Amino acid sequence: VDRVAVSERFRLASSRILALYAMNRGGDAASVACTGFYAMSCSSGGGVPTEPRPSAWQMLEIVKQAAIDCAIIFGGEKCAGPVPELADDDEYAMPSPLKLSSLSSSAFGGAIKGLQLDVERMFTEKVAVYPHSFNFLNFSRTTVVTIVLHVALKAMVEQTRTCMFTGLGYQQLLVDVEFLRCLIPHFVEEDFKFDGADACTILFNVLNDIVLNAGQRCKEPQFVDELEFYDAENDVSHTPRSIVRHFMTPPNEEKTDDEEKIENILSRFTISAT
Repeated sequence: VDRVAVSERFRLASSRILALYAMNRGGDAASVACTGFYAMSCSSGGGVPTEPRPSAWQMLEIVKQAAIDCAIIFGGEKCAGPVPELADDDEYAMPSPLKLSSLSSSAFGGAIKGLQLDVERMFTEKVAVYPHSFNFLNFSRTTVVTIVLHVALKAMVEQTRTCMFTGLGYQQLLVDVEFLRCLIPHFVEEDFKFDGADACTILFNVLNDIVLNAGQRCKEPQFVDELEFYDAENDVSHTPRSIVRHFMTPPNEEKTDDEEKIENILSRFTISAT
């Protein structure tokens, strides 16, 4: 009996089981992430977004549970690091192709802008969403969490391709994407490599793709290049980052009922270091 061959077969079988678990959890997260997506894309009236949609943080509840399950089985930390602190001077930066407003105003602007987006995507790190059945996975929490997030975010990309967005719907999507962008380092180490590529970069590229697809399908193009949302009712401007910061910042003073509710929500998708 070739002991090496037998050992490799068992290793491959266990790798496939791990991949199936990760893909199954990713499918669950994808289903939650896409809940109410069409209604959000068509939303109109009312003021600017004030927080991420529940489906965005409910998706991270599934990611959190997968991370805890894997930490129990494989050992190690339950998360990659503490919840990032969003400083007041942080700036929100849209993916650069969305800033090509001058091109879109010309007769051939749409075609040129589409070509720019195609070129941009050619140089992003491409990694298969679903692991190949003959690939050996690294048995770690971060491997599983990366797959779960990748599957869920790719589902959001596909969902954007089936919708047309109002200006308000597009703004809400920016808030959701910025929220997810800020939380990824909480679950995935910045230096972790997945399938030969940087895991965080892979996930950030998918988030950029969500925004790019939605921008192409926004029925009110004047919203696409706006870096700030003007709240006419309160005469103040917000960025997606500032909205997320307000949502994520725990209250320092005596809590109101709304603040208590938000703090309870935060505990549902974040992992305590203790």
